[in-house]
Amino acid sequence: MKLKKAVGIIRRSDIKQKENLSFETQESEIHSRAKKEGYYIDGIIKDDANSAYHKVVTKRDAMNDLLLKVLDEHLNIEAVFFYDESRLTRQFYDFTLDIYRKIKEKKPFVKFFSTSQQGEWNPYEITSVIKFANAAQESVQKARRAKDAQNTLLHPVDGSNPKRPGSKTPYGYSKGYDDTLTPDDFSPIVVLIFHLTAWGHSQEKIANFLNAVGIPSPSKKQWSGNTIDYILNNKHYLGHLPWNINSSRISRQKKSEEYTLFFNQHKAIIPVSLWHLAHHTIELHKTFGKNNNSQFVLRDIVFCHKCQGKLSARDNTPAKSKKKYLIYRCPNCKNKISIEALHNSVLNELCSKFSMQLFSGDEQVKELIKKRRKVIISHLKKLQLQSDQIYLNERLLINSESCDYPLQEIDFILAVAKETIKSKIQEANNFIEMIDSLLEDDNLQMIFKNLKHINIAKLQNAELRTLLLSMLKTVQIDFESSSLNIKYRLSPFTQLENFIEKIS
Repeated sequence: MKLKKAVGIIRRSDIKQKENLSFETQESEIHSRAKKEGYYIDGIIKDDANSAYHKVVTKRDAMNDLLLKVLDEHLNIEAVFFYDESRLTRQFYDFTLDIYRKIKEKKPFVKFFSTSQQGEWNPYEITSVIKFANAAQESVQKARRAKDAQNTLLHPVDGSNPKRPGSKTPYGYSKGYDDTLTPDDFSPIVVLIFHLTAWGHSQEKIANFLNAVGIPSPSKKQWSGNTIDYILNNKHYLGHLPWNINSSRISRQKKSEEYTLFFNQHKAIIPVSLWHLAHHTIELHKTFGKNNNSQFVLRDIVFCHKCQGKLSARDNTPAKSKKKYLIYRCPNCKNKISIEALHNSVLNELCSKFSMQLFSGDEQVKELIKKRRKVIISHLKKLQLQSDQIYLNERLLINSESCDYPLQEIDFILAVAKETIKSKIQEANNFIEMIDSLLEDDNLQMIFKNLKHINIAKLQNAELRTLLLSMLKTVQIDFESSSLNIKYRLSPFTQLENFIEKIS
């Protein structure tokens, strides 16, 4: 008898299951069952180290591979074999809706078989439904027990310091005998990542550099931009303990206000000043464009005095020319200036300002930041009054009998208003937190100490652009008089200055 072609799907939720031969057991049972049913297994798709409780099937690569393989007209797959329902999903419904039904709609002849029951498998039969329900309930109970155990460690009843529940040790730390985190030999790499980011180097460029010099990554594989981004957003490096940070159902990292943060739980690797500089630079380049390595280091801040328009950066190099012709050009009056002439003029003035202590010195900036804090506090009070008014309006509308609008529309409008005001309050609080951390100890002084020892001539394009965007507000060119008018920022914290402008 000619055997028909089939495919198998196996899963383990944790790499630790390698020790109990989970894959080998499932694979052996699938081959045995397929042979009894008159099929041969053309390939086994492995869903490795994936939680079927935290991830829906559409977010699991193996399940998407299964769907594509079975629906491929050239492969002629006639059956799918699996170990049991718990290996497919622990969410009760998603496999049936997103895999089984899609296959049956396009290829109704394809059969499904479970090694744990006789005959063809049908997800709508009562036994299958019960197994799905049991698998889902088992995961819920495990999750609840794990959560309770974590809460016991994080909120000890004796009032002692919270302990870090079992989880992956952050890169750059080692776990001590009492589970405390201690910086290890890789902690300088974490500092380097933040330092390079603060100077405008992109996550991808940093990853390429670390790969080129052979620095091991957290996964022992190649560094990637996503790995760098994860490190840059990990508040463990400030000495804090973030918990419940991931929203696993949608694979999204929560915003800072959405997760729990236990302060000062272990030795910090990153100074507060470096953390803020790195994140300031990230936002700076988001605002002015992410092409940090461009030779046009003044792009987006150069304006024509006559037209008041932004100059465009252009490469006018003729084909086959050995010499580059890079210019800034006004799109209105068509006046232009070479990149060398403009950069030399701006940098010459900038260097002279450095010798006169740019930004008026750290003490003056400290006073300025304190004033900014008062402005934000005043803004926060106004926001709180608006928030109180929204909730008052909500109570009045609920109790009103003469409202002309449907209750659903009112609920939607109020929900949007509450979420908007909540977001604005959080934004203001984030800047207050930033200012307070900068004013602590000598964080601000450390930033200015580093700025005053910069050799501008040795900076790379990304570093020079970061410095210029932090220091210069605008550069206006008067083509008629061949003169420049440079407006400097009051402080190097561009995000803060932009926020003050927005709320003033």
